[in-house]
Amino acid sequence: MDVPVVMPPMGDAAGELVLHRWFKAPGDPVRKGEPLFEVATDKVEVSVEALDSGTLAQVLLPEGDSAEEGQTIAYIALADE
Repeated sequence: MDVPVVMPPMGDAAGELVLHRWFKAPGDPVRKGEPLFEVATDKVEVSVEALDSGTLAQVLLPEGDSAEEGQTIAYIALADE
């Protein structure tokens, strides 16, 4: 089953949320708690950790593009339990 990866809320730092860079590419293994991508606003850059373990199945938002808080930006195929 694929689970969505969403743009996290950035609180007071919000504005335009730009996906600065992916630390993983589609097909790469992902572990819960490891950095998955970096978000940049006009005030701060923040690394965002994966909330699930599995494989990065699909990236919907390329580096340099912006998204709203809560928008789905990728999918992780969950690891077999």
